[in-house]
Amino acid sequence: MGVKRTSDGVIGAGSTFEWTMKFMGTHRVQMEVKEFVPGRRAMIAAVSSGRLMPTLTYKFEQVGSETTFSRHGDIRVGGVMRLIEPVMKVIAPKHMQGLLEKLKLVLEHGR
Repeated sequence: MGVKRTSDGVIGAGSTFEWTMKFMGTHRVQMEVKEFVPGRRAMIAAVSSGRLMPTLTYKFEQVGSETTFSRHGDIRVGGVMRLIEPVMKVIAPKHMQGLLEKLKLVLEHGR
């Protein structure tokens, strides 16, 4: 997955990005920050139509001396992807779990 910023200024609600997602093929999706609370919460959503149109919410919470991270995602599908939507509902969570495990390794161990 790759991300390229497509707007200027401080990152916040209204900031835009182009995501290149590799999930059942390569997809470019225009995303916009819909909500942003630094260090606490961010919600981003697809603003372009296409085969994959995700809305993702990320939350960070302080629990004692640790920080917990949670993510919720909804993905609307278009075009031929609608035909395999039931399969995607099984595959997508496993794919995202793998990405989150890689992120955890990077954050905790710099790998």
